[in-house]
Amino acid sequence: AIGSNASLTLRHADLELGQAAVLSGASGFFENCFFHDYYATGIPTTYNQPILVSEQAASLLVRACHFQNYYETLFRIGVTVIEDSLFEDITGDGIDFDYASAGSVIRRCTLRRGPLINADAVDLGSSSVGVLVENCLMHDFPFDKGVSVGELSSNIVVRGCVMYGLDMGVAVKDSSEAVVVNNTIVDSVNGLKKKKKIPGQGGGHAVAWNNII
Repeated sequence: AIGSNASLTLRHADLELGQAAVLSGASGFFENCFFHDYYATGIPTTYNQPILVSEQAASLLVRACHFQNYYETLFRIGVTVIEDSLFEDITGDGIDFDYASAGSVIRRCTLRRGPLINADAVDLGSSSVGVLVENCLMHDFPFDKGVSVGELSSNIVVRGCVMYGLDMGVAVKDSSEAVVVNNTIVDSVNGLKKKKKIPGQGGGHAVAWNNII
């Protein structure tokens, strides 16, 4: 779906070996769908690698969907709500937000099995603002993070999540700001980590309380 008068609604659909896209002012609604077994062929780009991609969507809602055997889902520039969904067997980032707008939410989702280097469960970057990640289960990303907050993102809240089998539970980088509260992070190399990744952008800033690590 492309353009301000376009919309794409899928319910109870099985999407195999293909990609869904919501771009340039279109609206997207996905409910009880199964997205699986998609990897880009040819030269990989920002837009052909994700199994589900949106940019400048007027609205984007993903509810009770299942994603399996894929590189990443990517949501850029807009408000995105993802609820009650399962993401598994991932080679990139399970959920990747770039330039997310305030009101974007990831809640009650399970993200599991990202066995490669540079594979996060949730990646919030590119000056994302006002994103809430709550009541999610994330496990078995042994070389990367449960939630990565970077690239000058701010007003990020991670709460009520359970994470295990990770290199880092929550990482806050590059002058980003986050609140981390009421989470359980176990069996991981690092529970919480603040660091500078990109030269010149400074370290991460986080306030954390009432977590079990």
